[in-house]
Amino acid sequence: VAAMADADVVIEGVKEKGKILSLTTGEALELGLIDKQVINMEELIGEVIATEKTDNIQVIEQKMSFSEKIAHIATNPYIAPILLTVGIVGTITEILTPGFGIPGLLGLIAFGLFFGGNFLAGAAQFWVLSLFVLGILLLIMEMFVPGFGIFGVAGILSIIASVIMAFPNPEQAMVSILIALIASGVIIYFLVKYLIKTPIFDRIILGTKQEKSDGYIVSSKEVVIRVGEKGKAITPLRPAGVAIIGNNQVDVLSEGQFLPSGSDIVVIKVEGNKILVKKEKKENV
Repeated sequence: VAAMADADVVIEGVKEKGKILSLTTGEALELGLIDKQVINMEELIGEVIATEKTDNIQVIEQKMSFSEKIAHIATNPYIAPILLTVGIVGTITEILTPGFGIPGLLGLIAFGLFFGGNFLAGAAQFWVLSLFVLGILLLIMEMFVPGFGIFGVAGILSIIASVIMAFPNPEQAMVSILIALIASGVIIYFLVKYLIKTPIFDRIILGTKQEKSDGYIVSSKEVVIRVGEKGKAITPLRPAGVAIIGNNQVDVLSEGQFLPSGSDIVVIKVEGNKILVKKEKKENV
């Protein structure tokens, strides 16, 4: 038993130094660590009757409650990476698309099941859940602060730390997180590849049918946008959004800062299929 917890314990013919002892049921029986192996409940009852020499056996079956079932599922090492993947994909998809919809709801449900299950199972403390909520709040604050600063970095670090601490051990945490990140990356890649053809994603990035030529951009509708042209944002720029430049409605990117709807903007760069803008500075009269 000590060898199952201490790698320095040596048992000749069974375990060498530097490894943790792990036994199958058959090996444990052979070594005398356990008395007997039974296959099912009927065999167990038979053994009890034979040992105690009585047939007065009462079997009480303890069923899991609803919360215990959630904890059992959420803490399963095969289910946890799936919940994390759904949470990551849902959250990122929600950030990339306007409004709040199904992806965000699925992401919140997945993260709720993950943290709630681990909390009910006793693997995660309440402060771990609070750390995750703090990370989400910091990311929301970052959306309303120009540039990518302390709130965004602190929010991401808080979420990562809370996910790691929610697992029973660091090894399971790293394996599950690695699987979730790889799966999320693949799924998001295909989602972006598909959504780029839809009107939803057209509001986030520019279409691929545009061509660059000497500082201006020409689309399939023969729209010409030049550096220095002025316009107005008709949606919030976070940093992507939609603006009116001249008489044309186009997709634009701010230079990394949040600009509210209605902001006066000026084109500062046209590169490939991107129109980069910044807030127009008004001269005092």
